Amino acid sequence: MSAQHPKGGKIPYTQSMMNTSQISQSMRGYAFEPKSWENRVVLITGATGGLGAALCHRLGKAGATVILMGRHRARLEGIYDELIAAGAPEPAMIEQDFKETTPEILQGSADVIMQNFSRLDALVHTAAHLGELTPIQVIDDAQWREAFDVNVHAARDLTMACLPLLSQTTRASVLFTLDNRTSAYWGGYGVSKAAVTALTTMFADETDNLLDDNQHPKVAIHGVQPGPMRTRLRRRAFSGELEHESPLADEQAGAFCYLMDRVEPNASGTIWMES
Repeated sequence: MSAQHPKGGKIPYTQSMMNTSQISQSMRGYAFEPKSWENRVVLITGATGGLGAALCHRLGKAGATVILMGRHRARLEGIYDELIAAGAPEPAMIEQDFKETTPEILQGSADVIMQNFSRLDALVHTAAHLGELTPIQVIDDAQWREAFDVNVHAARDLTMACLPLLSQTTRASVLFTLDNRTSAYWGGYGVSKAAVTALTTMFADETDNLLDDNQHPKVAIHGVQPGPMRTRLRRRAFSGELEHESPLADEQAGAFCYLMDRVEPNASGTIWMES
């Protein structure tokens, strides 16, 4: 049985290839080899957040050129200066508030990356909008829509814009940061993050036939639910939690590095969850 494709022709109904696995101890403790990412380019959204910044530093130490995307110029400049001081290749900055973006603006960002670097080896989505944790019946409509603009719409539009460039390199990857919060009072954040899981599944399913000469995925797509991290977002969500009760973001970054390194080159389409 088949459905009509909106551009004509027919597309088969398929069963999702997405599966769920636990993050292993070896993944959790994974680290890049020094200079193993030289001459490679990575775009990190939410680059000034806890996880985003940790990944920027790990990638810079490995020799990657990191493109920092975030909405606070001063914080972007701070990460930029830290990377330079640590001896990393000169990063690039894209100041962008996902609450105020469009598909055309994000396509422009992808075009700038193409013009300046001619390649993109990985895209990691760590940007997130928490909003107000309140019952759905009383949540402010603007807050609800902002959660979807940042967590879903921008992630979808930026991935769409970057996929052609990612497909031109070998062993590229797209990683979505997930969070399972579908119980009471998680509002727009909980619902939009559930949508990101579905978005990850669809991107993985719809690109599973994009293979290189070795029959490995040209672009591996995964979702990672890293578990608690000591970040500004978590402090807002769990205001009563003591800071030391959650690990540093860098301690949860190993799984992202493992997946970016394509240790298992044929792997794609998995939701990875902290045990």
